[in-house]
Amino acid sequence: MAGKRVVSVIETVHGVRVTFKDGSFEEGDIAIGCDGAHSVVRDAMWEMASKISPGLITASEKRGKFPIKVASRTLSARLTLSQL
Repeated sequence: MAGKRVVSVIETVHGVRVTFKDGSFEEGDIAIGCDGAHSVVRDAMWEMASKISPGLITASEKRGKFPIKVASRTLSARLTLSQL
C-alpha cells in the first residue's frame, strides 16, 4: 500500500497480515516489501527465516541482499514444515 507505514507483519494460518501505522491492515498469501533495507517487512522476513532455520542466515547476509540460494532453501524448509 503506497504511502502507508508498516508497523507489523505477522504470519497467520492462511498467509500474512500487514498492519499499518493508521491501524488499517491487509491480509494475503505473501507480503512483498519495497520499503528499503531497514524496513519492518525486511525485519519480519529475517525473523521468520531464523525461526524456520536458526543460524542459516548470518548477520553479514542480513546486511546484504537476500541470496536466491538461501531464499530457495528457506522456502523449501517452510513448505516442508507447513506440510507436517
